[in-house]
Amino acid sequence: MKNTIAIYALLLSSFTISAQNMVHNYSFEQDTACPTTTGHIDYASEWFPAGAGADYFDSCCNNCTVDVPLNYMGYQGAYPGGHAYAGFYLYKEYVSNYRGYIQGTLDPLTTGHYYRVRIHLSGSSQMQYGCPCPQVYFYINQTLPANNQVLPFHPQFVYLQDVGGDTINWFVPNKIIYADSAYTKMLIGNFYDDANSHPTNNPFQYPITPEAHAAYTYIDEISVVDITTAYLAGLEEEQQKVTVYPNPLTEYATFSFSNPQAQPHTLAVYNMQGIQARTIGDITSNEVVFKRDELPAGYYFYRLSNTASAVATGKLLIQ
Repeated sequence: MKNTIAIYALLLSSFTISAQNMVHNYSFEQDTACPTTTGHIDYASEWFPAGAGADYFDSCCNNCTVDVPLNYMGYQGAYPGGHAYAGFYLYKEYVSNYRGYIQGTLDPLTTGHYYRVRIHLSGSSQMQYGCPCPQVYFYINQTLPANNQVLPFHPQFVYLQDVGGDTINWFVPNKIIYADSAYTKMLIGNFYDDANSHPTNNPFQYPITPEAHAAYTYIDEISVVDITTAYLAGLEEEQQKVTVYPNPLTEYATFSFSNPQAQPHTLAVYNMQGIQARTIGDITSNEVVFKRDELPAGYYFYRLSNTASAVATGKLLIQ
């Protein structure tokens, strides 16, 4: 019994030692200057713009367009205990594939380790749309295109849930990623084109101008924490097994899940009578597109499995 306690104490102490946030200036509180207008994300230490750029909001800018909590994008307090955050466009209805991104700096990740990634998001109350994004792309040295379009990278962090215009709460998507390189940078934004971004109507605002036909997100308190010891010991688990979007679906849905070691997976879909309606095998990426084709409308069940066991099960509604 004493040996068991000692082992768990060692595991927990190891986890505590390594559980430092690898993100520099993770809450945007450190700055080189107070922002005075839009587009000043580079005033936040160790954060830089990409694509169409991004905004830096700080309460030091009293009664200006990028103040906290009231600013040109709506009303949102910083995550508790803070006074600053960032924001950028995820989508614009009248500008094809218009995107804003932010780049941040990391302590080098350890190759072969597992990390839990968390970001705090809140939609803008001034925009007509929410968007099931953004995503996070980790890299070392990457040349980024100098334009305001969708950047051609494949993010390791994908969490397809709508970021709407809740001006009170912060939504906190989190996911475990596997570091296959010693990443030192992160790029946050929407890496899907307009056809695959699926913007949703935002019930919290009343747009009156064409500029409001867009999706915009505030972002705060970003963490990347090494959980390798606890994860391999079974003390940390993947909190999100699979995300299906859109669900309900009319033509297709994208299943996204964690698959850091490219293990082959199988997706099986069954009707309410338990009859297998569709199977997609040999899925080695972290997502798969399920096409409705000729399947009739109704409720279905899905089962995502790898060679060892079922990864996730759930319901699928075809309209």
